[in-house]
Amino acid sequence: MWRRSVGRAGSRHRCGSQLRASLPVARAMASKGGDAELATLMQQHWRVQPSSDVPTPGWGLAVPIITSSTFMLSDAAHGARLHAKERSPETDEDGYVYGRWGNPTTHALGRIITTAEGIDLEKEGSCTYVFSSGMAAISTTFLAFLKGGTHIIAQRCVYGGTHEVLSGILPGMGVEVTFVDGSDMAAWKAAVRPNTRMFYAETPANPSMRLTDLEALGALSLEVGSSRPAAERLVVAVDGTFGTPYHQRPLSIPGVDMSIHSCTKYMGGHSDVLAGSVSARGDRLLRRIGHLQKLLGNSLGPWESYLVARGMKSFVPRMRTHNENAQIVAEFLEAHPAVQLVHYPGLPSHPDHELAKRQMKNGFGGMVSFEMQNYEAAAKVCERVKRIHLAVSLGATESLIQHPASMTHAMIPEEERRAAGIPGSLIRLSVGIENADDLVADLDQALNL
Repeated sequence: MWRRSVGRAGSRHRCGSQLRASLPVARAMASKGGDAELATLMQQHWRVQPSSDVPTPGWGLAVPIITSSTFMLSDAAHGARLHAKERSPETDEDGYVYGRWGNPTTHALGRIITTAEGIDLEKEGSCTYVFSSGMAAISTTFLAFLKGGTHIIAQRCVYGGTHEVLSGILPGMGVEVTFVDGSDMAAWKAAVRPNTRMFYAETPANPSMRLTDLEALGALSLEVGSSRPAAERLVVAVDGTFGTPYHQRPLSIPGVDMSIHSCTKYMGGHSDVLAGSVSARGDRLLRRIGHLQKLLGNSLGPWESYLVARGMKSFVPRMRTHNENAQIVAEFLEAHPAVQLVHYPGLPSHPDHELAKRQMKNGFGGMVSFEMQNYEAAAKVCERVKRIHLAVSLGATESLIQHPASMTHAMIPEEERRAAGIPGSLIRLSVGIENADDLVADLDQALNL
């Protein structure tokens, strides 16, 4: 934890326009990260039928919504071939058989997310399954690789729903669960057992904004796996919802196997769809995830896939603005005398700032957490904002503010919340793409309790 600098005369009244000196730095980082190239690549991979990509002369530029629950078969042998195949996120020239097993619209979205994750479609094909929610993606990943008698190591600070699965559902199935400080690599290593089958990280963490060193975690996984048979090798799954593929690409890191997102958030970007994704490299991983998705029936529908795909068209420019606004807001909050602590990786005062500069590209994201003197003060700030909306979720065009200890993480016992860095005084702010000066002014009036 870190404290704001004190003794800055008049600092509480610095407005967004005065803080914009940080924007050239953020924009320079964005240009180095190739965000413009990412935007271009994603536009080139709309999949509309099994044998072609668009734009194609005579075909629409928008992803079509194909609602069919079943697909025509050319003959009995065609049906037999489709049912005999081990499914992957990418259909082949044989086409589709049944909506729960795959759909052209959902596969179009999978290709877009695969591209955003930094995977070359031409060489590796689509490596992404899309789900009915972020929790569906997370839960399916757990169930695909864990069973009674196996062990998972997860960082202590995770989304409340994820914590419920880890602390309740998995132990009820006989899975052993160990929680560790995600930023303490020695703790990860010390927790490894012969039956450990998964490392689960969430970085930046919700809502503490602490980072996990993915290079170190991947290296530890490879070290542990080097002395094990292939069937006992552990896998590394990373929830990068806060970071998004705009800022970090876990699958480019050796030893990291799966990248998970709640696409409800930044990928959809408009508070109008629930969705999740799991991207992975390697047939073994993909087949296990896909097989379980098919049986659980939690794949994303075509309409929801279309909404996320439409959101991805503006993903890069939206993320630029989220990032720029969050840096301005974080600097304002750190200078305000009513704010006790600010948690944002883009601030030099953040304990993981140096790691963030190495691990995150194009800036540091749109999420900011900050602490007030106590719960009562935090609740008042959440209630006093006027332009910012009091609502859970995040990653939308509009700014959202909420109180984790009583809302998104209320299901976690208080002692465990505190150990995870989630005190009752903490506020989580999803910084939208509104005018930064307006956001600063709204926070300033709300903080003048």
